[in-house]
Amino acid sequence: MNRYRITFLAAALLLFAALPARGAERQAQSADGSIEAVCSLPGDGAGIADTIDMTITVRQSLSDDQEAAAVTFPEFGPKYGDFDVERTDSAPQIIAARAAQQGCVVTLAPTRVGTAVLPPIPIVLTRGGASETILIPAGTFPITSIHDPAGASLDALAPPRPLRGPFPWRWVLGLGLVAALLAAALRAYLVHRRGAPAGSAQVPPRLSASQKALRALDVLVGSNLAKRNIAEFYLHLTRIVRAYIEETTELKAIEQTTEEFLQAARSRPEALGVHQRSALGEFLEFADLVKFARFRPTDEQIDDGLRKARRFVTEENNTPEDTGSPKDTDTPGAAVGRDAKRLTE
Repeated sequence: MNRYRITFLAAALLLFAALPARGAERQAQSADGSIEAVCSLPGDGAGIADTIDMTITVRQSLSDDQEAAAVTFPEFGPKYGDFDVERTDSAPQIIAARAAQQGCVVTLAPTRVGTAVLPPIPIVLTRGGASETILIPAGTFPITSIHDPAGASLDALAPPRPLRGPFPWRWVLGLGLVAALLAAALRAYLVHRRGAPAGSAQVPPRLSASQKALRALDVLVGSNLAKRNIAEFYLHLTRIVRAYIEETTELKAIEQTTEEFLQAARSRPEALGVHQRSALGEFLEFADLVKFARFRPTDEQIDDGLRKARRFVTEENNTPEDTGSPKDTDTPGAAVGRDAKRLTE
């Protein structure tokens, strides 16, 4: 009975060795060529959301009375190149008919899109008190994503970085605002001390939400931020629109993600109409691509984003009826023309 079992195992081993390798395959041999280590991956590539089984097989050719070498695989930690290691499974050594085989399977999860790196794999062989290390060479494996054909890294899906330009615009704007507040306070103090002439004091008109949004858009365009940091530009552009919506509809738009905000808007149809929600969803989702996935829009796409922002904040009372065009003859046509000229200068 044992003889039949040994014969069966030997036949299975020879059949496995004769099968063609699948996917990316890397090989290494011992000094005398009697031991071969093969590392293979399934297919010609994988998706970013897939898990990949990397198979390492060590095959030995033995003489009549030769002892099989003990095989020691490396300890795969939590990271292996551009992959996370989810688990490692090792199989016992099989010895039959002048041959021995042992293997292990490492389950990997890719962490980036593009050409992922597979580091070298050292395997220690021990026989008769002597040790030898064979090194399976490094390799690569393509990782794709249906959401980003250009192969952007997942590292790009992060909040926009602070503005780092050659000129400290944030400090300048902040100091300018403080100086303006101090000047206004000083002027108010002097007027109060001297006594303003009768009828000279005038209360400035309160700006509407639309007027504040349009002024903020003019300041954003005039800062030429789109040429220096496009992700920071879209961050301010969407914040202006979100602040306008929050002031006019009482929807909490500033601190919510795009998905959370659109879901809240759908639950309040009296606040935003179907057309407004659809146009706003396209505007915010395109901005998310620029802010979080490092998408580079063209000048025409930037102009279109400004045009949509102006159109939305100038819709009369932001009513849900989706009617008409803005009444202001300077928006969005003439104002967007000025914006495009400033951005291309």
